[in-house]
Amino acid sequence: MSQLESGEHVLLTGANGFVASHILAILLERGYAVTATVRSQQKADDIIKTHSSWKGRINFVIVSDFTSQGPFNAIFENLKVPFTYIIHTASPLNFNVKNIQKEMIEPAVMGTTQILESAHRHGGTSLKRFVLLGSAVSVLNSFEDMSREGRPYTEEDWNPVTATQAIERQDTVLGYNVSKTEAEDAAWKFMKTNNPVFDLAVINPDIITGPMIHPISGPGSINETNHFAIASFIDGTNPKVEDVRFPFYHFVDVRDVARSHVDALTNPAAGGKRILLISGLITPQLVVNIIRKHFPALRDKVPEGKPDQVLPDGVHPTGWDMRVSLDVLSKGTNEGQWKYIDLEKSVTDATSADQHLTSQDQFQTYSASHRSLPKCHLKHHQIIKMDSKVARLPLFGGPRAWHSSDWTSTDDRVRGGSSHSHMSCSPASLFARFHGNLDITTLGGAGFASQRTKGEDRSWDLSGYDGLELHIARGDDKLYTITLKDETAPKRSDGRQESTLSWEYDFHADGEKRIFIKWADFKPTYRGKEQVDARPLDLTGVKQISFMMRSFFGIQEGDFSLDIVSVAAVRYKYYRDDPEEEEEEYVLVDEKLGPVAETPKSRGWLGWIGECCGLI
Repeated sequence: MSQLESGEHVLLTGANGFVASHILAILLERGYAVTATVRSQQKADDIIKTHSSWKGRINFVIVSDFTSQGPFNAIFENLKVPFTYIIHTASPLNFNVKNIQKEMIEPAVMGTTQILESAHRHGGTSLKRFVLLGSAVSVLNSFEDMSREGRPYTEEDWNPVTATQAIERQDTVLGYNVSKTEAEDAAWKFMKTNNPVFDLAVINPDIITGPMIHPISGPGSINETNHFAIASFIDGTNPKVEDVRFPFYHFVDVRDVARSHVDALTNPAAGGKRILLISGLITPQLVVNIIRKHFPALRDKVPEGKPDQVLPDGVHPTGWDMRVSLDVLSKGTNEGQWKYIDLEKSVTDATSADQHLTSQDQFQTYSASHRSLPKCHLKHHQIIKMDSKVARLPLFGGPRAWHSSDWTSTDDRVRGGSSHSHMSCSPASLFARFHGNLDITTLGGAGFASQRTKGEDRSWDLSGYDGLELHIARGDDKLYTITLKDETAPKRSDGRQESTLSWEYDFHADGEKRIFIKWADFKPTYRGKEQVDARPLDLTGVKQISFMMRSFFGIQEGDFSLDIVSVAAVRYKYYRDDPEEEEEEYVLVDEKLGPVAETPKSRGWLGWIGECCGLI
């Protein structure tokens, strides 16, 4: 019986948003059936383009205007299987508006009340809970100086700001505060007046940071909070730490926000509650300290400030009394204790974004150690100086989220061996972990463990690119193989795939690095033996990609682990200060796999935002 047939059906609004994308990932991971609203068909298409394994698992509904009459009625009226839960995240977050009332306040309030009305009238008795994404701005006082220590805020506090005050001042920040406050207030008033069969839980997070997995259409798609709190110190918006004053001094990671919403669906303690979601302190100095620590290549772009002075002069931020909310959150976990993601991980993961940052200000040196490793494919790795015009086609990782459902194992157990492998990842993962155990005893010195892509109809046209780029986060100093196939092998009667021609490349996992592999460096093999006169790889229809750990005739065995940030097809061109300079100047590793001969000039940081979002 499917999850939909069993009745666990969730309606999620604003599904393409920063927070909602993470919520959607968790819902699918936990087996819920999901109907998701977006404002246009294009936004639905973008979600599936970003997360291809979600195709066919989400029922998309277009709701283009929350302020229209009964925009959600049709969803309920045409429903075949009733909803069990609703998560409402859709709300305008755009500070560049001209009409605060029409463009900020009304859509937020009407969007909330309209969906509550539709749920009450048409949702039926199966609907158990409505979870609303609120905000800490509904709790704090917009007119209090948050930099001054005062009475800690609690779930009982409400922001006294009004629409009149925001409109008279033409202050869109105040306008946003009003929109969230009035929307939440309207929700509680609706519940009291109408007494529906379902209950209400409101999650009120402070400033939200962390990695983005939602569709990115351009530099402007970076969500407001990530840009203001983090990216602004990298892109030159905030060149000095001393000049920055945050309007907030507490944060929460987006993954915790998403988890809290999904946990709240079934947490008995969450019903009828306002839940505060605050992980800890965030300041400009803390943010730049973390970026400079974890991204050395960005240090000349990120201001240093005063590393030992975490808080600006005169700042002693008002705190939060989290005891009640932590108790509620903890009751929704399997462990019985809620644990937050800390600031260091949140900022680091947000800065990494789609894991293309580290190539911006430095050259990636791809060398392979020849310590007792076979020389079969280990020619020198080419070091290339890539400028901002490098074109990438993300295949896995970055803007193309990792999904464990895209992969399946092909290990030596099909030949009677005992090796095993796994590809551990999720849409929110910043990398995929290829790991397992290579056993060489059972097969007398031989053995292999591999993960390959699934889907007989999967195909990539890579003919317009120069090769593949692997971004490795960390390895175990072992030798791995990446394999391409341009045909799907037929299955034998025992379910195993027939052997077909493969194109292989071996690489050494000796730490964080990017490896560029030209198509010509992939060697054609058949059952592990190189085929000298084989036909070329058909780049117009690559059908399968796999990662393999093998014994290389007994020289490696045991547990293995490889963290892969991304796999992308790349097209590059050399960037030269001197147009007459020869390309050979950029090949810096000799044929003997020796050390780097020299360090070339680092590439400028131009286009960080674009590559962060997987746009170039």
